[in-house]
Amino acid sequence: MLWNETQIEGVVQQFLERRSSYGLEQYRELHAKLESLKAIDRDAGVLLFRRICLADLWFFTRYVLSVGEARVEGRFLLDHQTAIDVSRIVQDLKHKELFIGAREHYKSTFLRARAVWRLCHDSNRVILILRATLKRAREVVQAIRDLIDKSPKLQVYWPEIWKG
Repeated sequence: MLWNETQIEGVVQQFLERRSSYGLEQYRELHAKLESLKAIDRDAGVLLFRRICLADLWFFTRYVLSVGEARVEGRFLLDHQTAIDVSRIVQDLKHKELFIGAREHYKSTFLRARAVWRLCHDSNRVILILRATLKRAREVVQAIRDLIDKSPKLQVYWPEIWKG
Protein backbone atom coordinates (compact mmCIF):
# COMPACT_ATOMS: atom_id res chain seq x y z
CA MET A 1 0.00 0.00 0.00
CA LEU A 2 1.50 3.30 -1.11
CA TRP A 3 -0.64 5.36 1.28
CA ASN A 4 -0.32 4.94 5.02
CA GLU A 5 -3.04 5.01 7.66
CA THR A 6 -2.21 8.61 8.68
CA GLN A 7 -2.64 9.87 5.12
CA ILE A 8 -5.95 8.08 4.73
CA GLU A 9 -7.22 9.41 8.05
CA GLY A 10 -6.14 12.92 7.01
CA VAL A 11 -8.23 12.73 3.83
CA VAL A 12 -11.24 11.49 5.81
CA GLN A 13 -10.87 14.36 8.31
CA GLN A 14 -10.66 16.93 5.48
CA PHE A 15 -13.81 15.43 3.97
CA LEU A 16 -15.64 15.59 7.31
CA GLU A 17 -14.70 19.25 7.74
CA ARG A 18 -16.04 20.15 4.29
CA ARG A 19 -18.92 17.75 3.81
CA SER A 20 -21.64 20.13 5.00
CA SER A 21 -20.99 22.29 1.93
CA TYR A 22 -20.92 19.37 -0.52
CA GLY A 23 -23.44 19.21 -3.33
CA LEU A 24 -23.80 16.63 -6.06
CA GLU A 25 -20.81 17.90 -8.07
CA GLN A 26 -18.44 17.72 -5.09
CA TYR A 27 -19.58 14.18 -4.36
CA ARG A 28 -19.04 13.22 -8.01
CA GLU A 29 -15.53 14.72 -7.93
CA LEU A 30 -14.70 12.87 -4.72
CA HIS A 31 -15.95 9.60 -6.18
CA ALA A 32 -13.88 10.11 -9.35
CA LYS A 33 -10.76 10.80 -7.25
CA LEU A 34 -11.33 7.65 -5.22
CA GLU A 35 -11.74 5.59 -8.39
CA SER A 36 -8.46 7.06 -9.69
CA LEU A 37 -6.72 6.21 -6.42
CA LYS A 38 -7.99 2.61 -6.63
CA ALA A 39 -6.41 2.33 -10.07
CA ILE A 40 -3.03 3.41 -8.63
CA ASP A 41 -3.15 1.85 -5.16
CA ARG A 42 -6.06 -0.59 -4.88
CA ASP A 43 -5.69 -1.30 -1.15
CA ALA A 44 -5.52 2.36 -0.16
CA GLY A 45 -8.35 3.25 -2.54
CA VAL A 46 -10.62 0.56 -1.15
CA LEU A 47 -9.81 1.49 2.45
CA LEU A 48 -10.42 5.19 1.80
CA PHE A 49 -13.65 4.44 -0.10
CA ARG A 50 -14.91 2.39 2.86
CA ARG A 51 -13.95 5.10 5.35
CA ILE A 52 -15.72 7.83 3.35
CA CYS A 53 -18.79 5.61 3.02
CA LEU A 54 -18.88 5.00 6.76
CA ALA A 55 -18.55 8.74 7.40
CA ASP A 56 -21.32 9.84 5.04
CA LEU A 57 -24.72 8.26 4.47
CA TRP A 58 -25.31 10.03 1.14
CA PHE A 59 -22.00 8.85 -0.33
CA PHE A 60 -22.73 5.30 0.85
CA THR A 61 -26.29 5.37 -0.48
CA ARG A 62 -25.31 6.82 -3.85
CA TYR A 63 -22.09 4.96 -4.59
CA VAL A 64 -22.60 1.62 -2.83
CA LEU A 65 -26.36 1.09 -2.92
CA SER A 66 -26.68 3.01 -6.24
CA VAL A 67 -29.76 4.95 -5.12
CA GLY A 68 -30.46 7.90 -7.38
CA GLU A 69 -29.31 6.53 -10.72
CA ALA A 70 -32.77 6.08 -12.27
CA ARG A 71 -33.68 8.50 -15.07
CA VAL A 72 -36.72 9.26 -17.20
CA GLU A 73 -36.22 11.16 -20.46
CA GLY A 74 -32.67 11.96 -19.41
CA ARG A 75 -33.70 13.51 -16.09
CA PHE A 76 -32.96 11.99 -12.70
CA LEU A 77 -36.05 10.80 -10.82
CA LEU A 78 -34.33 11.87 -7.64
CA ASP A 79 -33.80 15.52 -6.72
CA HIS A 80 -30.22 15.03 -5.58
CA GLN A 81 -29.86 18.16 -3.43
CA THR A 82 -33.04 17.34 -1.53
CA ALA A 83 -31.82 13.78 -1.13
CA ILE A 84 -28.42 14.98 0.13
CA ASP A 85 -30.16 17.22 2.68
CA VAL A 86 -32.50 14.44 3.85
CA SER A 87 -29.63 11.96 4.09
CA ARG A 88 -27.78 14.35 6.42
CA ILE A 89 -30.85 14.65 8.65
CA VAL A 90 -31.31 10.88 8.73
CA GLN A 91 -27.59 10.27 9.34
CA ASP A 92 -27.59 12.59 12.33
CA LEU A 93 -30.74 11.20 13.98
CA LYS A 94 -30.18 10.46 17.63
CA HIS A 95 -32.11 8.29 20.03
CA LYS A 96 -35.58 9.56 20.84
CA GLU A 97 -35.72 11.96 17.88
CA LEU A 98 -38.66 12.16 15.52
CA PHE A 99 -38.19 12.81 11.80
CA ILE A 100 -41.27 14.05 9.97
CA GLY A 101 -41.13 14.99 6.31
CA ALA A 102 -43.42 15.41 3.33
CA ARG A 103 -44.13 12.66 0.82
CA GLU A 104 -41.51 12.09 -1.87
CA HIS A 105 -38.65 13.39 0.30
CA TYR A 106 -36.90 9.99 0.46
CA LYS A 107 -37.53 9.35 4.16
CA SER A 108 -38.10 5.61 3.71
CA THR A 109 -35.27 5.33 1.21
CA PHE A 110 -32.71 6.83 3.58
CA LEU A 111 -34.05 5.14 6.69
CA ARG A 112 -33.64 1.76 4.93
CA ALA A 113 -30.23 2.79 3.61
CA ARG A 114 -29.28 3.90 7.13
CA ALA A 115 -30.07 0.42 8.44
CA VAL A 116 -27.69 -1.12 5.88
CA TRP A 117 -25.12 1.63 6.58
CA ARG A 118 -25.29 0.88 10.31
CA LEU A 119 -24.76 -2.83 9.58
CA CYS A 120 -21.62 -1.87 7.66
CA HIS A 121 -20.39 -0.13 10.80
CA ASP A 122 -21.08 -3.24 12.86
CA SER A 123 -22.38 -6.40 11.20
CA ASN A 124 -23.54 -7.74 14.59
CA ARG A 125 -25.80 -4.75 15.21
CA VAL A 126 -29.43 -5.37 16.07
CA ILE A 127 -31.87 -3.02 14.34
CA LEU A 128 -35.41 -2.64 15.63
CA ILE A 129 -38.12 -2.13 12.99
CA LEU A 130 -41.36 -0.73 14.37
CA ARG A 131 -44.46 -0.50 12.19
CA ALA A 132 -48.20 -0.51 12.85
CA THR A 133 -48.56 -4.14 11.74
CA LEU A 134 -46.33 -7.18 11.45
CA LYS A 135 -47.00 -7.23 7.70
CA ARG A 136 -45.64 -3.67 7.32
CA ALA A 137 -42.59 -4.48 9.46
CA ARG A 138 -41.86 -7.50 7.26
CA GLU A 139 -42.13 -5.29 4.17
CA VAL A 140 -39.47 -2.97 5.60
CA VAL A 141 -37.20 -5.89 6.47
CA GLN A 142 -37.64 -7.25 2.93
CA ALA A 143 -36.80 -3.84 1.44
CA ILE A 144 -33.61 -3.74 3.51
CA ARG A 145 -32.72 -7.28 2.40
CA ASP A 146 -33.33 -6.25 -1.20
CA LEU A 147 -30.91 -3.33 -0.82
CA ILE A 148 -28.27 -5.71 0.47
CA ASP A 149 -28.90 -8.47 -2.09
CA LYS A 150 -29.05 -6.15 -5.11
CA SER A 151 -25.88 -4.19 -4.41
CA PRO A 152 -22.81 -5.67 -6.09
CA LYS A 153 -20.62 -2.97 -4.54
CA LEU A 154 -21.84 -3.90 -1.08
CA GLN A 155 -20.80 -7.48 -1.83
CA VAL A 156 -17.31 -6.27 -2.77
CA TYR A 157 -16.69 -3.70 -0.02
CA TRP A 158 -18.62 -5.33 2.87
CA PRO A 159 -18.70 -9.07 2.21
CA GLU A 160 -19.24 -9.64 5.93
CA ILE A 161 -22.86 -8.45 5.72
CA TRP A 162 -23.73 -9.95 2.35
CA LYS A 163 -24.80 -13.55 2.47
CA GLY A 164 -25.96 -13.98 -1.15
